[in-house]
Amino acid sequence: MIDFTIVRLVTVAAAAVALLSLNIFLSTRKNPVFSFILPVLSFLISIVFLVAGLSVFSDENSSESFSLLVKSFFIFNVPTLVFIISSLLARYLRKKL
Repeated sequence: MIDFTIVRLVTVAAAAVALLSLNIFLSTRKNPVFSFILPVLSFLISIVFLVAGLSVFSDENSSESFSLLVKSFFIFNVPTLVFIISSLLARYLRKKL
C-alpha cells in the first residue's frame, strides 16, 4: 500500500506547481494587474491567519506567543514572495524576448 504521507506530499506538490503555473500564465497577460492576483490573495490569507493567531493568543502576554506569531507570519508569506518573484521574472522575460 502507498503511504498516506506520500500521497499528501504529492498532492501538495502538484497544487504548488499548478498555482505557480497559473501565476506565470497570469503574469504573461497584457494587463499587469493580473500578475498580482495570487500574491495579493496569498498575503490576505496570511493576514487572516495572523488575526486568527492573535485571537487565540490574546490571553497570553508572553514574548513566546509573539515570536510564534511573527514566525508564522513570515512562513505564511513565503508563497507571496514566490508569487511576486515569479511574476516579476515572467514579465521581465516576456519584455526581453
